[in-house]
Amino acid sequence: MEGRGRARGAQVQFVTIQRLGWRCLTIALVVETMARQPQGIQSVDAVFRLIEALTTSSRAMTLTELAQAVGMTVSNTHRYLVSLLRSGLIRQETGSSRYRLGPSAIRTGLAALRQTDGFEAASRAMVELRDAINMPVFISIWTTEGPTMVRWLDASHSITVNVKPGSRSPVLNGASGRVFLAFENPERLRPVLEAEMRSAPGRFRTMADVEALQHEVRKQGVSHVLGERTPGIHGVSAPIFDAYESLVFSLTSVGLENEFDASYEGEFAQAVKAAARQASRELGYDEAAAEEFRTSIALGPSARAAAPQVAASRKRTAAEPSTDARALAKPSSDGQALAEPSSRTRRTRSVRTGAGLSPRKSG
Repeated sequence: MEGRGRARGAQVQFVTIQRLGWRCLTIALVVETMARQPQGIQSVDAVFRLIEALTTSSRAMTLTELAQAVGMTVSNTHRYLVSLLRSGLIRQETGSSRYRLGPSAIRTGLAALRQTDGFEAASRAMVELRDAINMPVFISIWTTEGPTMVRWLDASHSITVNVKPGSRSPVLNGASGRVFLAFENPERLRPVLEAEMRSAPGRFRTMADVEALQHEVRKQGVSHVLGERTPGIHGVSAPIFDAYESLVFSLTSVGLENEFDASYEGEFAQAVKAAARQASRELGYDEAAAEEFRTSIALGPSARAAAPQVAASRKRTAAEPSTDARALAKPSSDGQALAEPSSRTRRTRSVRTGAGLSPRKSG
C-alpha cells in the first residue's frame, strides 16, 4: 500500500509495508531533519572559510596554513586559491608565496562600510536592549559641547528623568559622559573637561582623580553612576566603536535605584555592554585586532615583532574575542566633531598613551 508524508515542505514518498514500517518511519524522520536545514553550496562555503581565515589572520598565510585553518586538503585548497587569485579577492606575495587579501576584498569591505548606517545599528541595539531589560535606553554622540543624547526609548513603566533628545551629559557625573571621558579623543575632550572641573569640581579636584575614573571605565568596559547626577537614579553606559576604532555612540540605560542594579557585575551592566559590543561588530569594529595593535604599541618593537605569533596562538585557543576592557579601541585624533549621528568620515587609528589630556610614558 502506498502512502505519502510531508516533512516541513519536503515531499516524502515511501512504500508502507507492515514488517518494514519502522524503517519507513526512520526514513521520514531523516528527511524531515534535512528539510529543516537550509541547503547551501558547499564550494561557496569553502571559499568564505578561506576568506575568513585571511581576514582574521594578522599576517599573510602559507598554503599549508590555510588548508589547516579551513580543514581541507592542500590540493583542494590550492584549487580554490587559484580561482580567488583570478578574482582579485586574494593576492600572493612574490617573495614568500604567502597569501593575503587582495584589492577586490578591500573594495568589497569599503563598500560594506559605506553602506553601513551607524545610527541604524545603534538604534537597533537600543530596541533589543530595551526589550530585553525593560528599562529606558538612550544613545548619545559627541558634539563640541560634550556628550549629547540623540534618541531615547521608554520602558513599559514610567520613570521621571529630566532628560530628552538634545540633553547633554556631564563627562564626570553622567553615565554616558563617563564613556566619552574614557574613550573620546583627548583633544576634543579637553575643553569640555576643563570647563566642567572649573565649574563643579566635586570629588574630581585633580587630574589624578580624573585619571583614576578613566582607568576604571576602561578596565570595566562600561561606566556607571549611582545617583551622582540625579539622586535616586542609577545608570550604566557602554561605548560603540566603528571600523576605524573611533567612539561613535554611547549606549546607556537608567532606572530607579531600588529597581536598577548598576554594579559592574550586575545584569544591566552586562546587558548594556553586550548590546554595545554587538553594535560595534556590525559597524566593523574588531576587538581582537584593536587589542593586538594597542599592546604592540605599548610594549615596543619587540612586541610588534611577536604580535603575529601571539595572535595566531590566541585565535587557535579562543572561541570568542576577549571581553577584557583592553580590547576596547581608542578613538582617532583628527579633532573632527561628529555633527550628525549618521555622519561617517575615515579616521586614522590612534592610541592614547595617557589618561586622556596629556601623554605620559606607558608601563
